[in-house]
Amino acid sequence: MPRSLKKFGGLWGLAISLSCTLAGWQFFDAQFEIEKPSIFNFLDRHWLGVKQSLQQNWSPVKMRASSKVQLLELELSYRSRIWMDEALQEGLTKKLLQYPGPIVANLDPNELISSKYLKALLDHPNFIRPYSEQEGDTGPKTAEVIAARALPQPEPTFLSRFVRLEPSSPDYYEPPALFGNLFYTQDVATAAAQFVSTYPLALQASRYYLPSIGLSAMKAVHLCTAFKLIRKKRVACLLESGQQIEWSNPLDLFFYKNDFLTLSKIEELEPSSKILIVNIIDSSSYISSYDGKRLTWGRLVATAISNMLENHSPWSSTRLDLLELCLFGALASLMLLIAWNARALTCFAAAIGVLVAYLGIDILLSLFWNTRTTPIEEFTALFFLALTGIGTRVKLDFEDRNLMERALTGYVSGDRLKRLLKRKEQLDLSGRMRQMTTLLLDIEGFSKISEELGPERVFAFVKKFFSAIDPIIFANGGTIDKKTGDGLLAFFGDYEEKDDPKLAALSAVRSAVQIQNWIAKIQNDDPLVFGLRRKIDIRIGVNSGPIMIGNTGSSKHFNYTVLGATVNFTQRLEAACPRGRILIGSETRNLVFSEIQTQEIAIPVKGETDLYRAHLVEI
Repeated sequence: MPRSLKKFGGLWGLAISLSCTLAGWQFFDAQFEIEKPSIFNFLDRHWLGVKQSLQQNWSPVKMRASSKVQLLELELSYRSRIWMDEALQEGLTKKLLQYPGPIVANLDPNELISSKYLKALLDHPNFIRPYSEQEGDTGPKTAEVIAARALPQPEPTFLSRFVRLEPSSPDYYEPPALFGNLFYTQDVATAAAQFVSTYPLALQASRYYLPSIGLSAMKAVHLCTAFKLIRKKRVACLLESGQQIEWSNPLDLFFYKNDFLTLSKIEELEPSSKILIVNIIDSSSYISSYDGKRLTWGRLVATAISNMLENHSPWSSTRLDLLELCLFGALASLMLLIAWNARALTCFAAAIGVLVAYLGIDILLSLFWNTRTTPIEEFTALFFLALTGIGTRVKLDFEDRNLMERALTGYVSGDRLKRLLKRKEQLDLSGRMRQMTTLLLDIEGFSKISEELGPERVFAFVKKFFSAIDPIIFANGGTIDKKTGDGLLAFFGDYEEKDDPKLAALSAVRSAVQIQNWIAKIQNDDPLVFGLRRKIDIRIGVNSGPIMIGNTGSSKHFNYTVLGATVNFTQRLEAACPRGRILIGSETRNLVFSEIQTQEIAIPVKGETDLYRAHLVEI
């Protein structure tokens, strides 16, 4: 079992459960109408807007706006002016009555039925009659039932019982008249996002779903003979052949790069079989797409109708939802495999790669196959798994690092440990010359001590002795090279940055002084502290100069050690040092003379006839 799973089993169980719930939410939402939290609807709408913008500008599949739709947009100083200008009403009515194709007009139903000229449009067989829903406690139920016949549903949905349709005349809706709701009602997510990306095909009334003006246009051009609502989220267009086309409700829009044929003057309108969309606008009539492009109600309806006529609306299906789940499963498994076995940095890189890959695949599906997917739930689930994986991996790596630091603290100095952990130093067989200082310590008469105490007590003695000596060496920035039974060799100056010979020499001498002071104090307080019948004395030699430092040995076994004449002379100084004293070389004395008092002496060196100058440190 992976270590991460074994140690954080409960957390992983919770993370996987929540991730699977999030990933499956979209599928169950589509199949069983289990509503998602509003935050996901909000994010879904934004992501759909991003993909719509990319499709409009970068899609390699060129889709052009339908040539069967044209737009007449009359811009006035204010929209209500049309109801005050009878000449404008007369001219518009005359042109529209001569138009043979279907007409969708954004005209207020109450004003329309009371207009001297425009009410004549109600007798035009191709004019799609608008209605509006208003709150009230009265109203003809007959009109609502007639309107709903175009969109039967298996189970009536009960909302407000106080919705009435305007205008109130039941004859207004009598067959064979076409009818539809003009208004683009924004859902909560769209209103919060402040941009348009969908268009509703069916709207809820008190007991029924009523068709929007877009569906009425589809019936007017005889593309659809009837409509059927499927789980409230899809509308099926029934064809004469018995087959059906399904659209999402609300309809996901594909915004075209090219524009519709747009007329701005009544005189420009010529008779045609195209669907004519009439819209009266002023400066307040504009809405926005996701990328900030200005739209009007007329262009929005034209886009929706064109999408349905040319089958350009982004498509979705149960198979696509299952494909999305399978992709999530594959990427989640990869994420878990890496999170359970890799290091934190690898886990982080893999998490970024998985998240980017998931969104990238979703964008490619939209660009090349015009799909409509909502990957936010799966993306959130992957993000949650990635966050859990990175968090647990960082925790384990932190514990491993602490364990390594504790294990190496007894073998290397703090500076070298930092270099190793930061990978500024490689563990290879190499060395370099540096200006450093070495310290050699030896216990006087250790052979006799060993005979007096015996092996077990000697081991305890050495342990107690070096338990106090080692911290002094490390506290002054030294590194212990090696230990013999009765002494140790340490070096100073193996700094991470540049050489500092004076600091290295001072640190070594201070360590030596502190060691001698500690030995004197502890034995003065308790002469038998080490379990001996006499006090112990130590000799310390300190020398500075150029030293070769690095890993020596073989690829199978090597040591980090110091070599050179400077190290060899340190041994000579220690051998010549009086008991309980510190003897330093001339180079060390030159580096510390301003802070350390010394006494010069001459010492013999093995194999040499001449005497060498050395310096006793005044403790």
